[in-house]
Amino acid sequence: DQEQQRADQEQQRAEQEQQRADQEQQRAEQEQQRADQEQQRAEQEQKNYQDLLAKLAAKGIDLNNL
Repeated sequence: DQEQQRADQEQQRAEQEQQRADQEQQRAEQEQQRADQEQQRAEQEQKNYQDLLAKLAAKGIDLNNL
């Protein structure tokens, strides 16, 4: 009957809303992972740069004076 149809439609709407919420949560988690990876890349790049400066300094080359 109509009441059952309305109940079924409401159930479907609730399930769709839950799916949308789940997808949004997944998107947020993926964005956080991307941000974390970018942070790690930046930290590694900085470490590599500092290592290079240290190697050059050990050879008597100081880029800070340039």
